Amino acid sequence: MRSLINKSFIPLFLILCLLLATGCSDKNIGDKTTEPLDRLINGLLKKDTALYKSAFPPDYIDRATNAFDAIGNDIDKVLSELFTDALDAHIVNYGEKTRINYTLISKEELSSGDLDKYWDLIVNGYDLPVDKITEAYRATVDVTVKGRDSEVTKRAEYKLLHIDGVWYLHPEVFMNVFSG
Repeated sequence: MRSLINKSFIPLFLILCLLLATGCSDKNIGDKTTEPLDRLINGLLKKDTALYKSAFPPDYIDRATNAFDAIGNDIDKVLSELFTDALDAHIVNYGEKTRINYTLISKEELSSGDLDKYWDLIVNGYDLPVDKITEAYRATVDVTVKGRDSEVTKRAEYKLLHIDGVWYLHPEVFMNVFSG
């Protein structure tokens, strides 16, 4: 009898643990087009500047690095300081153990006209390589910033660009690190 209870209890216990774990998980809900948003968020939370920068087109990162170098700043040092400030603000606003997650709400296809010139605060005169963009979407997402004490969800829009087989974020959000 005791053996039967043990044999029944273990699978039920494992199923219960699995249900609790999946019910409490904080996962991003998106698709392959939102992968750069994953890299952006994880780069911030892990204070990994290389991961963060991988969310943006490589030619933009090269130009931004050169722009920072030209004024005597190291892009990785500036980003690291920005990450620290943003995460400190999250602790003040939401409590310890900050998490940032998103849910993709909708996407609409963008034309090359939608991607024309924009004002970039870091790289003067940067033009997106529109001829290399094979797909582009404007994604509407709900972004949730959560800590031990509180959380907030805000709606945001991101432009997602497919360049040379990889999805990137439009550079217009390069310095946006969910700062508060």
